[in-house]
Amino acid sequence: MFENSWSANLATFSVILEETTDDKISKLCIEAFMHSIKICGYFNMTVERDAFVSSLAKFTQVNTNRPIQAKHMSCIKALLALATNEGNYLGQSWYFVLDCISKIEEMHQLGTGQV
Repeated sequence: MFENSWSANLATFSVILEETTDDKISKLCIEAFMHSIKICGYFNMTVERDAFVSSLAKFTQVNTNRPIQAKHMSCIKALLALATNEGNYLGQSWYFVLDCISKIEEMHQLGTGQV
């Protein structure tokens, strides 16, 4: 069932997360992303998993010059929690996680004047 509805779920979660300013709604969308990634990982749905992880990574806003809001910080925390707890199921999606961590480290170094 999930294999047939994943793209609609991804689109729905993404649009709502992008447009919402309500913390409760954004947390529910991020939780839905996390559960979707877990389902994809457990059932070896690599294309679907990569789509969800890359979308969640984009919502961290670390690759843009836009201000980071609370929902973006929640996305960063969720991505790191997935890497910590579900790392064995991420496969090729580790690229998105490591890219996000790299950008965070770069921002940290810029902020502390180490670069």
